Amino acid sequence: TLDGVPQGDPFGGWVIWASLPTQLIGDVTIVRGGGAGAYGAGALTGVVDLSERATPGIAAEARAGSFDTARGTLVGETDLAGNDVLVGLSGGRSDGYFPVRYGAGAADETLSESDWSGVLRVTRDLADGRLAGRVSYYDEDRGSGVAGASARARGGTASLTLAASPVDGRRGYRLQGWVKTSDLYNASASIVGADRDASRVTNEQYRTPAVGAGLNAALRGGDAQHEWELGGDLRYASRETRERLYTAGSPSGSRIAGGKTLTGGVYGEATRIYGDLLATGALRVDYWSNTDAHRADTSLATGAALPGTPAAAPDADGVMPSVRLGLRRQFGDAWLRTAAYTAFRPPGLNELHRPFNVGAVRTEANGSLKPERLAGAEVGAGIERGAVSADVTLFYNELDDAITNVTLTPTLRQRQNAGTVEALGVEAETAWKPTSTLAFRLAAAWTDATTQADLRPAQAPEITVTARAAWTPITRLTLEALARHEDARFDDDLN
Repeated sequence: TLDGVPQGDPFGGWVIWASLPTQLIGDVTIVRGGGAGAYGAGALTGVVDLSERATPGIAAEARAGSFDTARGTLVGETDLAGNDVLVGLSGGRSDGYFPVRYGAGAADETLSESDWSGVLRVTRDLADGRLAGRVSYYDEDRGSGVAGASARARGGTASLTLAASPVDGRRGYRLQGWVKTSDLYNASASIVGADRDASRVTNEQYRTPAVGAGLNAALRGGDAQHEWELGGDLRYASRETRERLYTAGSPSGSRIAGGKTLTGGVYGEATRIYGDLLATGALRVDYWSNTDAHRADTSLATGAALPGTPAAAPDADGVMPSVRLGLRRQFGDAWLRTAAYTAFRPPGLNELHRPFNVGAVRTEANGSLKPERLAGAEVGAGIERGAVSADVTLFYNELDDAITNVTLTPTLRQRQNAGTVEALGVEAETAWKPTSTLAFRLAAAWTDATTQADLRPAQAPEITVTARAAWTPITRLTLEALARHEDARFDDDLN
């Protein structure tokens, strides 16, 4: 989320990071674990909550690197007629690298990328709060590494927020509405011949128009010893995929498929301090629905329905509760914490209605998917003493009706609710700042995740390690060294 607005695409759920240049971000809050609260359905195991900068002045950044890579960002913020006005522009490009390292042929290309984005935000202080309006747009092109395969994503967001913080016994509030639009072009191609000297298009999604909209409202209150919040939110999304189907590299059919989703909920959460003990609790109840599913696969030659086209799924809906309880105890400069939670995620339009190809492998959508449901618990400890801090968390999650791509044949997969995934893991990090100009950070995560078939979930590395060193010899100059390691992962559900 960015200042409360979900950043996932209304159809695919993916985040276009090119639309969120780092110079625009003022703060990042990581909410660990799932559960109820203001973030709504979908936050299965946590939230990345971004806050946009609110600092008058100009920030500029330029980068250049190998593979003909370049990026520039310019952000300006100033007072204009009593309004705080922020304008930001960002753009970049890269020729990318060849994903096929050995045995590449004439059909292999680089993973190229180019993008640009812009944002305008106007904020005005009111007698007891603040009104903010924001509009943004992005456009991103990617080469997919094979001749004839490419992708383009573009879209925009508009939001309006009226909010006030609780102060001096006065209750705070938030009222926010937002609209998102997006469109995706995606062409996939498969390799022809053992020497990879040619390729042919297998599928072309020439348009996937989508719209998403949401409302959220909350009332907050409390004092130094306790806080509470009551609120609700509503999210709607609608989208179609419009495709050309290919046989032996030539257009042979067309497809139109899509549907609508709706999720709405109400929640209450509270925090209470008892000396060195902090207790939190939250309860949330959501309604979800999948409606208006439709799909038509037709022959270009005859206009008749193609054989094997699955029937559109019937409408489905349900009610799902979520709960979270947490405790945190302070021991001087150290602390212990524990939490238990449940959460759920309804399937997105992409999973319900959008088939796709990667080379010769086809993945079918599934309009009958059920929501994923998660139950989890964690316990952690930390300390902050002088220039050194450390934190470690042990967690266990159980994900029921996990949505994943299930292999049916060597060239066919389908999204299915594939039973239960169990995950036991440890997250740890430590930081050391020996001087005011020098800082170090090391973080690692180990996750032992298994499916009902006693295999690892696809695309899930067991170990991740990150390290950072930063030196600021003068105020206007910072030098950084960053390293990241992830161990091997499997491409599919069969490992």
